[in-house]
Amino acid sequence: IDEGRKQDPLLKSEGPVWTRTLAKGNKQKACAEVADVLRLWNASRIVVGHTVQRRGVETRCSGRLVMADTGISEHYGGRASAVELVDG
Repeated sequence: IDEGRKQDPLLKSEGPVWTRTLAKGNKQKACAEVADVLRLWNASRIVVGHTVQRRGVETRCSGRLVMADTGISEHYGGRASAVELVDG
């Protein structure tokens, strides 16, 4: 990754693309961070991967955080899954 991308807040090691804190961390702290990210991006939800959810796609923070990594690779033995956004 070039230096500019390393500095991108989305791609840094604790940014929402890579961190597992939103999916596994303290719920109150994670949901406060989700609220901050959503406010910054003017968004209503964030969909993340990188942390396998064994029971399928799950949500936190009153549905504002969608955890979509269901471990579909052979290594995890998960099943194929998808997130469908309907009406936004």
